[in-house]
Amino acid sequence: MLGWAIFRKSVLHVVSNFREAIKIGGGIMLLAHILSVGVIYLATSHFVPQGAYGKNWISFLGSPVAIFLAIIQGLSTFWIAISWHRFLLLNETNPGLLPKWNNSLMFAYFRKSILIAVLLIILAVAIMIPVYILSIMGVLTGYAVGILSGGIIAILVSYVLIRISAVLPAVAIGKPISISAAMDATRPYRSTIVLLAVLSLTVSGIPSYLLDKSSFGTMPQAILTFVVSWAQLMLSISILTTLYGYIFEGRELS
Repeated sequence: MLGWAIFRKSVLHVVSNFREAIKIGGGIMLLAHILSVGVIYLATSHFVPQGAYGKNWISFLGSPVAIFLAIIQGLSTFWIAISWHRFLLLNETNPGLLPKWNNSLMFAYFRKSILIAVLLIILAVAIMIPVYILSIMGVLTGYAVGILSGGIIAILVSYVLIRISAVLPAVAIGKPISISAAMDATRPYRSTIVLLAVLSLTVSGIPSYLLDKSSFGTMPQAILTFVVSWAQLMLSISILTTLYGYIFEGRELS
């Protein structure tokens, strides 16, 4: 199956280029993590927000510190994504400890990401309204039905996300395309992208669920969360890059 071939190639991109993946993803994530820990310590006198890796961290959200941390996370993610796209598609490497920062590409990537986020929010609201109405009417009731409907919604949103996010690798290499062009180009591969959405959600959901249910202590939990987050991020970017390379550049998957 084409979807499995793209997923497998995406995994191989990370494994076969492990040193560069560590340098790009691990280096930037570590820098962002150090900055985050520093900001949290200055604001709270703790190295992590109380309960951040436990069950009560939700109270930390919405604070000015959390907003600043979200900005750090966002910028680091864009930096990693652009660098990894360019490495895989242009074979661009940098001799320094960290990849090159490009203001124009970062701004263009940010704009496209915001547009994608807005479209996904609109889609999610459009889906949730009828689901909410059906639940009030008693059509959608029960735990199993809730899990099933939630899973279908997650797959649908992920499916649309992958299709429209084909614009992101294009932006990263300086060959921007419109979202409508991305939708048109990916239309013949709809079943492939459905499978990619399911695989992506599985790889993202299972490790995160297991981490949430585990209790290794604050520091081991933080390290495990860092490693899993790095692997999930690099694989997600690789999937988008591999899909773009196959559809728009005719690259082989072997």
